[in-house]
Amino acid sequence: METIQEYPYIFQSGKYKGRSLEWVFVNDPLHVSRIYSNMFTKRAYLRKRVDNKLQLAIDNLRSKIKQMKVVKSCPICKSNKVHFFLLPDSGAINVNLVCCQNNICQKELLLARPGELYLINDFLLILPYIGKKERKTVIRIFQKSHPVPLLNELV
Repeated sequence: METIQEYPYIFQSGKYKGRSLEWVFVNDPLHVSRIYSNMFTKRAYLRKRVDNKLQLAIDNLRSKIKQMKVVKSCPICKSNKVHFFLLPDSGAINVNLVCCQNNICQKELLLARPGELYLINDFLLILPYIGKKERKTVIRIFQKSHPVPLLNELV
């Protein structure tokens, strides 16, 4: 396991003035998601990367999220841990629409309900682009697979 360079960040203004990025992530992941999405769009548009403290802190947070242990087992094979959730083509997102990295499980989930698979630990990218009810479900999927006690390590 590689060590993660620490880049702490405290918001200097706005709704979360005086709060750390990790605290905001635990309490309002949509806010962090919107900031991250905005950074991602600007990076693609500018075709260059200029790191500032907030960008470094969000990259650091994403590294921590990717290294967190997953506790939820795949509902299909029941032996591996979940890594993907399904964003269905039609209908609502469901907390049970998850699967592991096994191709067989992924195919079975996609056969049951057509849609697109996304990494659970990369949910920050998708939150701004889905409806309010779906956002809450995606956040619950993350929280069920990455339990709150582990999230408290971030704070």
